[in-house]
Amino acid sequence: MPSCSVRTYTDTDEYAAALQQGPVKLTLSQRGSFGAKLYTVSFHSLSMQRLSENLARTSHVDPRRDRAFIAFRTQPGPIVIRNGVELSEASIARLRPGQSYYQHTSGPTTHAGIGWTPAGVLDRRAPLDDASDRGWPPVGRMPEAY
Repeated sequence: MPSCSVRTYTDTDEYAAALQQGPVKLTLSQRGSFGAKLYTVSFHSLSMQRLSENLARTSHVDPRRDRAFIAFRTQPGPIVIRNGVELSEASIARLRPGQSYYQHTSGPTTHAGIGWTPAGVLDRRAPLDDASDRGWPPVGRMPEAY
C-alpha cells in the first residue's frame, strides 16, 4: 500500500535503522548534537528516501540483496563521497543488489535521495553510473514538504 512519512531523529542508531537500504553503520565525524530528517515515500515497487543531516559523518552500508539502488543529490551542499567518488548534483550513482559501500559527508547536508525497485527492473535499462556522461538533464529538486 502506498505511504509517506517525515520523521526527525536525534539518535544515530535509530536513524541508521530507519534507512531502508539494509544494515547501516554510522559514525559521526563532527562534534555537536546530531539531528536528521528522513522523508520516505513508498509505492508498490518503488520507494524513495530524502535525507537531511546536520553533522558530517561516515557510513558503511550493506544493501539488501533483493533490491537495486540509485542515489542522487537533491541540492548543492558540502561534498558527499561514495566509495571514493564524489556524488555531485549532476550525477546518479547506481548500486548493484548487495553491493556494499562507504559514504562520507563533509558537513551539514541534504545529501542524497535514494530510490530502489525490485532487482531486475533497473537491469533492463541503460546503466545509471553517471548521468552527466549521457547528457541527461540535472536531477530536479524535491519539495521541502509533501
